[in-house]
Amino acid sequence: MSIALVGDQQREKEANEGQNEDAEEGDDDSEENGDSDNSEEEDEDEDDTEAIARRLGDQLWADIQRARASTAASQPPLIPVVVRKSSKEEAALATMKTVLSYAASDPLVYSTLSSTLVPGFGGSTVLEMFSKILEDDRVTRQAAGPLSQVLVKLAKSEILFSPLPTLPQLLKRKREDRETGTPPHMKRAAVDEEKISAEAVDTIPEDGSEGGSNEDN
Repeated sequence: MSIALVGDQQREKEANEGQNEDAEEGDDDSEENGDSDNSEEEDEDEDDTEAIARRLGDQLWADIQRARASTAASQPPLIPVVVRKSSKEEAALATMKTVLSYAASDPLVYSTLSSTLVPGFGGSTVLEMFSKILEDDRVTRQAAGPLSQVLVKLAKSEILFSPLPTLPQLLKRKREDRETGTPPHMKRAAVDEEKISAEAVDTIPEDGSEGGSNEDN
């Protein structure tokens, strides 16, 4: 009878141990399933974050493009500003062109203009100043005053405009030329050059007022 009791206790103990092992295995399975579920949830969270970031980036880029298009549409096209010259400036530019054309064909005029310095312009000559002004197509206030002073001095000098001979001297020279058979002397166009210089002085004001305004002086 005692042997049977011991056997029953042994079987009960083994049964309890088997239940405990099953319970432990169930706990292990639960932990493994829980870990896998947590990993899947973390992956889903990362995917959602990346998707949200992409959507925000796309939306931001679209907003930037719309803002650029709106700004470009609101800006009016650039219209070039046309500056009208005064009649005095137009006359000065025309006179300078005429003077340069004479200088190109007359060595004395060319030599004089290319050796006469304009004060305040770093050693620039009248010839260089005329060329620069015609290239820019405008007479600046800074250049008008010094150029006017130089042209006045040239007009009063005898370098370009020597005094014309009187009428008796001309008649005497013609008579001597006929007697000796010498052909008449070629006269330089002193009158035209003097007129041109006077026009240059008149068209470039001494006070340095700049041309290019809308009103004629």
